[in-house]
Amino acid sequence: MKAPRRLPAVMGMIVSVACWLTFVTAGSGANPPVEKMLDGLRQNKYYDVAITYLEKLREDPNCPAGLKDTIDYEIGVTLLDAAEATETVSQRETTLDQATKAIQKFLTERPAHEKAGPASMQIGRVLLHRGAGRVLQAEQPGVSAEEKKAKLAEARAFFDQAQTALETAENRCYAKAKEFDELRKTDASARAEEKFLAAGTELLQARLFLVNIADQRARSYEQGSKEYKEQLAAAAKRYNELFEKNERLVGGLQARNLEGRAYRDLDQDQKAVDIFLEILADPVDSPDVRNLKRQASLWLIETYLKPKLKKYDEAIALAAEWKDKASPGELSSGEGLKIQL
Repeated sequence: MKAPRRLPAVMGMIVSVACWLTFVTAGSGANPPVEKMLDGLRQNKYYDVAITYLEKLREDPNCPAGLKDTIDYEIGVTLLDAAEATETVSQRETTLDQATKAIQKFLTERPAHEKAGPASMQIGRVLLHRGAGRVLQAEQPGVSAEEKKAKLAEARAFFDQAQTALETAENRCYAKAKEFDELRKTDASARAEEKFLAAGTELLQARLFLVNIADQRARSYEQGSKEYKEQLAAAAKRYNELFEKNERLVGGLQARNLEGRAYRDLDQDQKAVDIFLEILADPVDSPDVRNLKRQASLWLIETYLKPKLKKYDEAIALAAEWKDKASPGELSSGEGLKIQL
């Protein structure tokens, strides 16, 4: 079974497992009911409803100023989520344009806002989507060699632009994390600790996206080529470094999962199997970790089914075990449906 190449789903997963909760970072005018409403709408893919809700908040005179300041940013994030769920290339590009416009408006009007770093990250996320889209277009049946070459060149140009944007985001997030780390030395309150943890989460997310750029750039070369092998191996090493430094965090576990996927696609199958089994053995059962385990289960099954391994019994047993423990929502998820095939 060939590994799925739908990069937007992978990027959406990075956003999810990094636990980047909207409106919760320091000084953002946190509003739990609003946060819960948006989270629910996005998770259930009611993106149009979420955007309408945000526009109504913008016009509401009772909406807190701190919350109102982030409306364009949140609209941009919602549009990005919508783009990830869109199968049609033309519609995805249109939605990405709208997301970019909303986020750039936020950055232009509030360049010093504490969400400027995360906003720069979202710009990088858009560019990463565009690069991934060009790679997928280049792989479509009937594409001429000349057109394929041009599409892949466009993809790598978008990856370069994404790297620039995400390096800017990483620097901003690092500065903020350092600032809040210093604050903790004189402020032992729970709020100070919350600020530091939120900043650290954003920094880890930026670094995950940066490694994912290297991962996706490798996949813009012919599978098995020198460039493919060297760049994907380098990405696997960087994923491992992130995991080693953040193994107690969900984002660190996500890096480990993506490391396993890289080794699978480098045909270092035993390394991949060991990593996926390690993730599945993690005792934590939080929603984010369950999402990771579902993805690891799918990737492990795909690895077992590779012609070199032919571990069909193990694949069938793993699929049955996962199905027995899965919730209805997990069974109907994209990965869940593939596991049950």
